[in-house]
Amino acid sequence: MLRCIIRYALICAVSLAFGCNKTNPSPQDPYEGLNREIYGFNKTLDKTIIKPVSYLYMVYIPQPIQSGIGNFFENCKEIPNFANDLMQFKFAWASNDASRFFINSTLGILGIFDVASSLGLERHKTDFGHTLYEWGYKKSAYIILPLVGPSTFRDGVGFLFDYSVLSIWPWVEPTPRYILLTIDGMDTRARYLRHEAVLSTVAVDEYVFMRDAYFQRRKFLFKEKNEAEEESDDPFLDEDVEKTEKNPEAKALREKEKAKEKESPDSDDPYEQMYGSQKNNGKK
Repeated sequence: MLRCIIRYALICAVSLAFGCNKTNPSPQDPYEGLNREIYGFNKTLDKTIIKPVSYLYMVYIPQPIQSGIGNFFENCKEIPNFANDLMQFKFAWASNDASRFFINSTLGILGIFDVASSLGLERHKTDFGHTLYEWGYKKSAYIILPLVGPSTFRDGVGFLFDYSVLSIWPWVEPTPRYILLTIDGMDTRARYLRHEAVLSTVAVDEYVFMRDAYFQRRKFLFKEKNEAEEESDDPFLDEDVEKTEKNPEAKALREKEKAKEKESPDSDDPYEQMYGSQKNNGKK
């Protein structure tokens, strides 16, 4: 199954290389014509098979089990997260992700329980596409991958590299590997089901909406991680927070801002506001 997906993706890549593009395309989407065809294929497949199965999963699988499944697969992703952190020279994040994997794999029973988050170790996402971005590959043409969905040439290469080199999956026997990957995909799709109303309501052109949301999400993730890294390396950060806490007026202002944040969406990421954030969010 995976070989067929990769073969199809390579065929699409060759077709893109020979210029199957639309007249007057967007600068970020020079192959819009072919991308729309693959988008239509993905949507048809989703409507007929993936969505109905994911709906049954969401309705009939108890919430605690869904959360455990999501946590297990997120824990597996800590390994490529850690490797990419090192390649990006983000050593604070590398330490964070290594600690998360060790704690959740032991105390969390193979990652079924997210113990690390309760200990203050934040979950974050990165990939080899992000690593290539940090290495200077800033701009890349938008493409739609069969079954996978929105991507770019850079992020598509990153996706294949993460899977084939950095993840645990090449070390797992084919049959259990494909079963587990199917469950992971079903769990991910079920997480997005509750947010589809937003897409049908606000999207005049669904394809353009998804494309813009993808670029916004990637931009947000790159910016968020870099800013968090800078803050963690600031030697005066703790001192500034301590001074703020001692100033009654500043403390009151800070509490007011926190109250406003609770009333607003959990994330500034427009993609995550529309489609959910973590594996175990949005399931009630």
